[in-house]
Amino acid sequence: MVPLLASTPLLGPWDVLGIVVAAVVAVLALTVLAVRAWREARRGPSARPPAGAAGGAAAAGSPLPGLTGLPAVGRRRFLEQGVLSVFGAALVGVVTSASDYMISASNRRRRRYVLGSAEGLLDHLRSSPDPYYDPVGGFYVVAYPAGDLPEAERVYRGVELTGMEEGFVALDQACTHLGCRVPFCRSSQWFECPCHGSRFNAVGEVRTGPAPRGLDRYAVRVEDGRLVVDTGHKVLGPPPGTDTTGQRPAGPHCN
Repeated sequence: MVPLLASTPLLGPWDVLGIVVAAVVAVLALTVLAVRAWREARRGPSARPPAGAAGGAAAAGSPLPGLTGLPAVGRRRFLEQGVLSVFGAALVGVVTSASDYMISASNRRRRRYVLGSAEGLLDHLRSSPDPYYDPVGGFYVVAYPAGDLPEAERVYRGVELTGMEEGFVALDQACTHLGCRVPFCRSSQWFECPCHGSRFNAVGEVRTGPAPRGLDRYAVRVEDGRLVVDTGHKVLGPPPGTDTTGQRPAGPHCN
């Protein structure tokens, strides 16, 4: 069972680092440009020596030694030009990468994933100790217990309840606290965040920890016998205290 379309992963630590580096580079480049413009404005055109004047090289600073056949360039001007060139090249690379990421992330949010036979997947989930995980889409698919539907009808509405009536819940992999990826703990049969200790039962309802709500979920429907997960339709997770299944840990916690 594979997604119908390829996608990009969620925002991870390296993406965050890239954004920070981009911000730093942009601020430094703008600062250097602003300082240079301010200095030029203070000096004014009258302070600049005419081209070819004997004092021209001295006004720009001491010429770099050992460079013959090249125009005299002051050390300060040379360093300024070098720094601006490095910042400019870095800024172009960062802007290009950021644009590509934003376009890819936007496409990801609109994608529908066809996971194959809904009946076959449901049989697999009921017999397996692990949920179905889609690393491309960044979501889990779990089976919702049919016996707990009356309790679910008291809490859930819309596409959430529709998916549960079909037997499925599609959960976003990101913790609702600070966005860490939440793995599934086989021993406890809960989702357990390794970053700050939030724990969610097998259907994504928060049980302990700082998470402000359960795991967010995506719209699920069965079309022509195949299960379809729509990552363009996200629903916020249920509030703390929601426990429609009454599931207790099956064993030791992983985190």
